Amino acid sequence: MNIQDIVDIADLARLSLEEEEARALAPQLQRILEHVAVLDELALDHIPARRHAAAARDVFRNDEPARGLDVQDATANAPETLDGQFSVPRAVK
Repeated sequence: MNIQDIVDIADLARLSLEEEEARALAPQLQRILEHVAVLDELALDHIPARRHAAAARDVFRNDEPARGLDVQDATANAPETLDGQFSVPRAVK
């Protein structure tokens, strides 16, 4: 992971991060990615995905309809909205 990747990720997360800060974080983020890579190598196929260890509840519950957020609540923290919808900049290619 290079410094520009870190700055770009911070920008996507709407975090203000200077290049010097990104340089300081780079070794930490690299260690995190190395740990995640080790987890990806674990053979977990024999472990059933039926229970959540912390809550010991069935994670395959039936879906039940529920009332969602109204538009004002859903967009309350959005930096920009347009006609009750999230407004985001076009992707730059």
